[in-house]
Amino acid sequence: MYHRQPTTQEGHNMKSARHRGAAMLVAVAVLTLARAGLNVVPAFADHPGAVYQTNLLANAGGTLAGKYKTTIKSPAALKGTWVLTLTNRGAYTVANNGPNQILVHGRYSATGSRITFGHETGKGACATSGTYIWKNAIRPYLKSIDVLACPSNPFSKAVPGQHGDSANPKPGDNAEGYQTEPGNRMPISYAMNTCASSWYPADDKRTVPPIKMAQLVRAADTIIICENTWGTADLHGEEWLTQHCKGVFAHPAGKQANFVFFDGHAKSKKWLSTIYPISQNNWMSDEPSQDPNNRRIKGAPGCDTTMPPGPDAKVFHSNGCDSYQ
Repeated sequence: MYHRQPTTQEGHNMKSARHRGAAMLVAVAVLTLARAGLNVVPAFADHPGAVYQTNLLANAGGTLAGKYKTTIKSPAALKGTWVLTLTNRGAYTVANNGPNQILVHGRYSATGSRITFGHETGKGACATSGTYIWKNAIRPYLKSIDVLACPSNPFSKAVPGQHGDSANPKPGDNAEGYQTEPGNRMPISYAMNTCASSWYPADDKRTVPPIKMAQLVRAADTIIICENTWGTADLHGEEWLTQHCKGVFAHPAGKQANFVFFDGHAKSKKWLSTIYPISQNNWMSDEPSQDPNNRRIKGAPGCDTTMPPGPDAKVFHSNGCDSYQ
């Protein structure tokens, strides 16, 4: 059993589907990057994937993290000034007036002067067919697609064809992968651990070969599937527990979540107990460092975070993070 990454063509199809929100912005937006006196209008690629080709990295000192103004000229419903926020961990949002007004939320990557926005959801994302995720791969072996719906999750009752914003979901929204299902439906409830197996598609230079069971050092201690409230197919536990707290799900009784491990067993745990102690964290497929001073969780490409000192850190009790504790 392993997480099969797509072929080059499948990877292209997945990337095209995941980049649909950014593709919408290609046609309607002029991006002004106001940072250190920089004023750049990127040359947008005229296809899904929204590749911005600029000299941004060279002029911005090698870092992208910050806030930039984005002016959308049309359609009228989206016309106005929005704020593009880039983190140094590969996440971005386009929003105005706070998190409740998110237009697009997702991931970005930067190599040299090439910046690619993708893996997005939001009311600005354009629904299109073609997204194929791990749930689609196992769907033929399930009695019903509702096996992928947790009854306790308030977002698990997907309405056929209802495209939503994973950063601000509403009841009835579908998870990624619904477009390729015969019933046009994919419940929100579960996500794959992409610290163990990278979310980067196979044709991305940063990716690595898919992980196989024989490579797992700690199959019984490494999470493969966890619970979420967002429509994304994957979840970085070490990142989401501080930055995207509302995206993780904990059952009201006991504030625990269900986790499936690579050896096939399932267990209910509190979220922070999957992180601490760092030397026993459940997100890395490799053996964690036993250095008592180590706070870094580094897994597959895309997973590399220095965690707070402990579960009592202030960050775990702000920005909605109390919801899963």
